[in-house]
Amino acid sequence: MLDGIDVLVRDKFAPLKGLRLGLITNHTGTDRERNGLAVRRIFRVLAPWAMENPILMHVTSSKPAAVKAAIDQCADVGFEMVIMSFGSGFNIENQSPQYISQIKSLVQYANSKGIRLGGYSLLASRGDSGPDNEVINPETHKPGGAIYGQSPCLESVWGQNYFKKLRAFTEETGLNAIEHDGSYPGDLCARPIIPATADWMIHSGRNGGRSPVFTNGVVRGMST
Repeated sequence: MLDGIDVLVRDKFAPLKGLRLGLITNHTGTDRERNGLAVRRIFRVLAPWAMENPILMHVTSSKPAAVKAAIDQCADVGFEMVIMSFGSGFNIENQSPQYISQIKSLVQYANSKGIRLGGYSLLASRGDSGPDNEVINPETHKPGGAIYGQSPCLESVWGQNYFKKLRAFTEETGLNAIEHDGSYPGDLCARPIIPATADWMIHSGRNGGRSPVFTNGVVRGMST
């Protein structure tokens, strides 16, 4: 007997073509193992790349010579990915044509060696988004109170622009992976909802406060 996911796979997801989708994981019962298996199956079908676990190297400099040296080393020993790490100078928010061209060239070099290239990006625990864009504490209705200091709201103007930059950067450079730092479970936000400007973005900061969570590249809202 086929279930809903089996039917979608059989029909190559044709019934969903052209639709905007939201993913809801409805856990029934208290069997943690069964619920965990269900979630993993969803990701295996909808986002199979999320099940990958590549052997990777972090390089602490994003200078082309250093990145190419790391790529060569990984190719020699059988590693699969290089990540331009925290503190390397890699800036996924830099939209200058010169920087885009530089990273695109590095991605092409890595891929020519059979290596994937990714970079680190910090979303949470940063104070440069401004008070109008920080998470709002549902108890005080003021900015502040995030678990790891200041944290931007995903639904703020800054948050929406941030995700636009990430999408544009990966599409223009061909970057193979993003090592994303934040948002973290438990950071509640009571900021009013602003109409989303991208189909792939889901806000989770209203109705009593919710926690914006990243799971394998998917933004989800977890009720608290």
